[in-house]
Amino acid sequence: MLHSQLGALNDLIVESMSRVGMTPSGIADDVLPLAFPLSLPSLQAEGGEGLLRDGLVRHIKRVLDRPAATPAQRDFSELDFAFGAIVDRLPKRVFFVPSRNVFVWIVDLINDPALLDEARLFTRKKGEETIATAVLLDQLYAAVIEAAA
Repeated sequence: MLHSQLGALNDLIVESMSRVGMTPSGIADDVLPLAFPLSLPSLQAEGGEGLLRDGLVRHIKRVLDRPAATPAQRDFSELDFAFGAIVDRLPKRVFFVPSRNVFVWIVDLINDPALLDEARLFTRKKGEETIATAVLLDQLYAAVIEAAA
């Protein structure tokens, strides 16, 4: 895809969100045939469509993580000042809600505390899993260094 066509791809992504929700893989499946009508059949014939889809999913995640990714996102000035100060420090504006299997805008999470709680717990669990993996890698590193000595 030419860099000059990236804006058109982002427009397709925004349009797709209203049809399929905010899950990157669902958006990718919706957008793929529209964004790459000539390339997709060739890639399917050669078994390479998965690589294109994976790249598109990564791009969609970047679009979703941008603070003002879509016009559908509500104005953050609607937030209570106390919330806005916290939201400004968040690294992204959408978070995954497992029960719905979608990413939800932070403004919508604030308006639905049950979803906010679910997103919070899911993110915490991912963080704890990452820390546990890091601890194991620390142990492996120490064992490798000790064995090499």
